[in-house]
Amino acid sequence: MSGIDRDKDGKIDMSPVETMGQLSRLRAAGDVLEQAWSSQRGKIDAPGQIGGGPLGRAFTAFYAEPKTAVVGAMDPVPGIYRQLADNGGQAVRAYEATDAAAAGQYDR
Repeated sequence: MSGIDRDKDGKIDMSPVETMGQLSRLRAAGDVLEQAWSSQRGKIDAPGQIGGGPLGRAFTAFYAEPKTAVVGAMDPVPGIYRQLADNGGQAVRAYEATDAAAAGQYDR
C-alpha cells in the first residue's frame, strides 16, 4: 500500500478496500502457518519415542528444553496473525465510521 493523502492535510488516509485485502492475506498466512506447523509439530514431538536406552535418554534430556521453548514460542503464532487481522478489521471499520460521521458534517 502506498501513502494516500486525499485531503492534503499531511496525514496518510486509509484505503479501506486495500487495507481489508491485506488483512485477509494476513489472516490467510496465519491459516497456512497453522497447517504447516501442525504437520511439523508431529515430527518435533516424535523424538520422545526414541527409547529408554542410554543414547535415547541422553538425547531426550538434551532435546527436551529447546523443544519446549520452540513449541511454546510457535504454538500461539498462527492465532496472533489472525488476531492482528481481526484488530486491523476493527480499525478499518472505526476509520470508515469516523470518516462517514465527519463527511456528514458538511453539506454536499
